[in-house]
Amino acid sequence: MIFQLERLTLHNFKGIRKAEIDFGPVTELSGKNATGKTTVLDAFLWLLFGKDSSGRKDFEIKTLDADNNALERLDHEVEGEFQISRPGQDFALLKLRRVFSERWVKKRGNPRAVFDGHTTEYFWNDVPVKEKEYAAKLHELIPEDVFRLLTNTGYFNSLPWAEQRAALVSITPPITDEAIFANTSGSSADFTALKEALDQGKSLLEFAAELRAKKRDITRELDYIPAKIEEAKRALPEAEDYAVLDARRVNLDNELTNIDRELTDQNAAEEIRGKAALAKQGETLDLRAQALGIKHRYNAKISDDKRVHAGHLATKKIELRAYADALRAMNLEREAMEWRRKTKVAELGKLRDTWIEKNKEELAEDKLLCPTCHRPYGVADAEYIEDQFREAKAKQLQELNTAGLNLKNELTVIETGLAERDKEIKTHERIVRELTARITALEAEDQGLPDDATRLAHALEADTEYQGIKEMIRLREEEVASPPPANSRRLELLARSAEIKVEMKVLIERLAMKEQRDRITKRVDELLARERVLTESLTTLEGAEFAVDQYSRAKTELLEQAVNRLFTRVRFKLFDKQVNGEEIETCVALINGVPYKDANTAAKVQAGLDIINVFSKFYNVFAPVWIDNRESVVELPPTESQLITLRVVADQEKLAWRLEPTLS
Repeated sequence: MIFQLERLTLHNFKGIRKAEIDFGPVTELSGKNATGKTTVLDAFLWLLFGKDSSGRKDFEIKTLDADNNALERLDHEVEGEFQISRPGQDFALLKLRRVFSERWVKKRGNPRAVFDGHTTEYFWNDVPVKEKEYAAKLHELIPEDVFRLLTNTGYFNSLPWAEQRAALVSITPPITDEAIFANTSGSSADFTALKEALDQGKSLLEFAAELRAKKRDITRELDYIPAKIEEAKRALPEAEDYAVLDARRVNLDNELTNIDRELTDQNAAEEIRGKAALAKQGETLDLRAQALGIKHRYNAKISDDKRVHAGHLATKKIELRAYADALRAMNLEREAMEWRRKTKVAELGKLRDTWIEKNKEELAEDKLLCPTCHRPYGVADAEYIEDQFREAKAKQLQELNTAGLNLKNELTVIETGLAERDKEIKTHERIVRELTARITALEAEDQGLPDDATRLAHALEADTEYQGIKEMIRLREEEVASPPPANSRRLELLARSAEIKVEMKVLIERLAMKEQRDRITKRVDELLARERVLTESLTTLEGAEFAVDQYSRAKTELLEQAVNRLFTRVRFKLFDKQVNGEEIETCVALINGVPYKDANTAAKVQAGLDIINVFSKFYNVFAPVWIDNRESVVELPPTESQLITLRVVADQEKLAWRLEPTLS
């Protein structure tokens, strides 16, 4: 649709008492400051939307006298004639008129009329309409926000960056997953999991959040597994040959059965005769049981000492592994920091070279020639162009200085971090050396200990209680050394039975440890298997995270390329890379690498017109573009839209307008 202004008529609008202005494809309004150029623009926007060029509704439109008092009983009116052409239709005339009036009424008992407020009348092709209908018709024709976007060169860049970005993305052809994956063809990442997630309807952010949550759970579980394994190993009984122990138990049980059978067959008389001797033998058996108990106690203590020593050694090995892992991580992190330091140094060198080149740059001679007639500009114009060049050059040099200072500050932070990391690495290296030495000492100490039998013999030899019991056993055995022939066999059997029972009790206790050892060993194996599974899962998740990062970077590149292909003079930075490598969304318009907000007036106008051209083609709507400060712009880019320019002419006392056949 073409929305072209043909004529604008003002009556008593701000400082203009009456004006009728005809407009063409290119129209210039000129005059010194305060001659009414901006008033014409305010009248145009008030006619359409009831606002001035700053977007205010409550601005003063009344005509003032010499004392700045509003003139009473005047109608303030703006009328506009437009040519509207929709796709496939011829041009049609649209006439709009808005009249702002004072309401004066005579109240009963008062012969003079008094002021009673204001009224606003609206006309659509000379037909009176209500305000709501007037606004609805205009909105249907072209919404206000779209109209301002297509007619004001500074409107787009006045929007919040998020709205700018959303507008740019909305006019850019959609970027397909196929195109993004094609842009990652050189990456080593495995995109299988990411593709499956996207096929299931998950967004990239949802999939990334899912990966982080799974990694957090796995890492938490992995942190606990080594402690659980060590706890289980500390409770693990010392290994024994349980098959030999069980075979010994079976043999002793059979021997005891035979002894019981033989004792049962003994003659009662023989039992009576042997009671006295049996009592002595019973005492001996009790003493032997006490001696066996002492032996068992020492054997248990020796086993406990070995478990404590082994646990202490295992604890030191775990500490060594933890510090060694941390040391490796620190070295990797230091390598990354060193790489960043070298990168910043290289960037600083490039920036310094750029500054030197920029400082040497001189104004090209062809810039002092008129691009149309190729003749040199006048002295004033040439000096203006040289001033603009020097100003732009000084600003760019200042920006390069600022960027250099920022890089130096970043380099200082990185070097400080490297120094701190080196201190931590030295501390960890010292701890690793100390732990290694301690483990070596513990292992050497373990090798130097005597075997269990030797330790038991030394302990029993030093135990006075045990030695006393042995002496008492010797005395009892001497007393019964010559028993009656009939009772000798019985006493031997009873003594052997008692010995077997004591040994059987110890064997049963030792065999019971097998079940506990099997249960603990199984638990350790389960924990180790779980650790392997979790480690593999963590590796897979980290690979998927890398794929997400590669996908995001590829999408970033494609989106910026797609957006910037639409424009001729302006480029947009849609993502900002942080110090930690993360990319966050942004929207910054760049003109030859300079942010829009830092550009000069001419560059801003040219960039704004470039943006209007793109959005006009997207909406297929071409409306009048108003350009202020026309005197600051040497050349305007081509456009299909109607142009209305405002030029300051210092020695022109009154507002004037003229139609221009071409841009100049």
